Amino acid sequence: MAKASQSQKDQWRAGFISSTKNLVWGTVIIALLIGALFLIYKAKRATRPAEYEGRIIDKWAGYTHSELGSRPYFQLLLETRGGQRITVSIDQDLYQRVKVGTWIKKTKTGVELGQVNPATSRDVAHGSIRCDFESSKSNV
Repeated sequence: MAKASQSQKDQWRAGFISSTKNLVWGTVIIALLIGALFLIYKAKRATRPAEYEGRIIDKWAGYTHSELGSRPYFQLLLETRGGQRITVSIDQDLYQRVKVGTWIKKTKTGVELGQVNPATSRDVAHGSIRCDFESSKSNV
């Protein structure tokens, strides 16, 4: 009888260890999935900063494709006063209004477009750009 009892204990321990391993691996997999989703969210958020300002270096449009269908996207490459280049996503209306070489400023109150003054536009990296903004603002 003691041998049967020892055998049952061994089976219980083996089952406990197996289920503990499964629980640990499941937790690791869930943590990795959450981490991957967080990184994807941060990458998407980086292309839509709340506020930005800079000279438009390039603009492009394209389509994203998925099982649910295709969707257009519109993006700008900006150079800030400090010389940093950033990519921002915009809507179709603003995409059609902007031109490469113009100055764009997005704040909480809206978007302003301006012309860079050619006399001072050579010194973009050192922040001495003069631009004249349009009086109309659009909320994006």
